[in-house]
Amino acid sequence: MRVGNAHDLLQKTPGKFDLIFNDVDKHQYPDSLRVALPKLRRGGLFITDNTLWSGKAARPTAPDDIHTQGIQEFNRLVYASKELYPVLIRCATASPFAENNNLSLRPRTSRGTRCTRRQRIL
Repeated sequence: MRVGNAHDLLQKTPGKFDLIFNDVDKHQYPDSLRVALPKLRRGGLFITDNTLWSGKAARPTAPDDIHTQGIQEFNRLVYASKELYPVLIRCATASPFAENNNLSLRPRTSRGTRCTRRQRIL
């Protein structure tokens, strides 16, 4: 077990990871994504907690609410990324699972066609 700043520890740890769980301070979510993606192996999972933030992430935010702003920016980055395949699993405040994009298997609809982004929300 290592104790310290998660961003620093992740950057210093050699190799790539199959799974990275992100639950740092909410205003640091965008930086966590930027630090973690180079460390995530192809096909690996990047799991983040609280991305709906009790619904606050979908509403306009106060200028001093850095936590909600961080979650909103993180969500924009994940869903705009061509490297990630985002899936939102709603459990209380939601935890999206973003899988590295270059995969041979992708979710398919009952007709066998590839799922759209809207269909990926479970």
